[in-house]
Amino acid sequence: MLLKLSDTNKPDKKLKILALLSNNIKQLQQNMQLNDNNLPFSYIDPQVILEFITKFPNDEIPQRIIEEATINIDYLEELPIINGLPFWERLDCEPLDYYKLFKLYRDQKNTDSTRSFENLKNTTGIQVSYLHALSGIYHWQPRALAYDTYKKIELEKVRNKEIKELESNHLKAAKKIFDYCVDYFEKLATTNEIAKMPPSQIIDWWEKAAKLGRLSLGMPSDKPNESTQINQNKVVIEKQLNFNQTNQNNPNQKNLTINADKKFLQEVMDILTTAKALPKEIIAEQQVKEQTEIQIIEADEITNDK
Repeated sequence: MLLKLSDTNKPDKKLKILALLSNNIKQLQQNMQLNDNNLPFSYIDPQVILEFITKFPNDEIPQRIIEEATINIDYLEELPIINGLPFWERLDCEPLDYYKLFKLYRDQKNTDSTRSFENLKNTTGIQVSYLHALSGIYHWQPRALAYDTYKKIELEKVRNKEIKELESNHLKAAKKIFDYCVDYFEKLATTNEIAKMPPSQIIDWWEKAAKLGRLSLGMPSDKPNESTQINQNKVVIEKQLNFNQTNQNNPNQKNLTINADKKFLQEVMDILTTAKALPKEIIAEQQVKEQTEIQIIEADEITNDK
């Protein structure tokens, strides 16, 4: 078995054995294939190598021993797994005291920007030379890298979840704005108050609701080819409202103004419909209402002429 950290007899001999084992494992590990994230597809079990070099300290490690010491690593969603556990957890060949040291080293980035043996020395009182040897024996660097990859993936998942929640909130807010605008426009249409509404207010409402609706679906607030149509819609709204405001008190223009109001309201609804604001039932109901009111106006005109 490997010497424990609690061993105090002949500390120089213990360090010499650890350093020799670390150098052998580093050399063997260099031949292991890496994936795109610089993580290995296999690692060297130090216990097998230790048993050989203890018996044959001057012999070269044979291929059969290397194969016996090579442990394959599986991957699940880019993360290295060994016997169902992540690579950054305790290895089968790793004494508990050594794993606790690695865990302290691994978790340094939770509080500091970098990891260092010097900080670990200050925390544990263990010499840097021992820590350096243990890091090579138990693959601290690739295991820490695997842990960082895991934390990065988890952080991205949390971020994506927050983005989806924010988009959902935007969509709910946009729907409320659209529904409120539709109800308000319908009320104004029935009382002919829409002509008194400032053009800038309608334009501002529509633009904000349309942009929020697009953003809630993860789309740009304005399509690249949409600016021309938006400007045209602005002109239509401004021109129509200014016309209605000019003629709303003119008795001779009464019927013309009412018809203009209906035409303008339809244009506004068309704009909102383009932005997916109105359900088909509301549009159909509004068209029936408009047709009925136009027929009443025409009947009044015929009666007055007689």
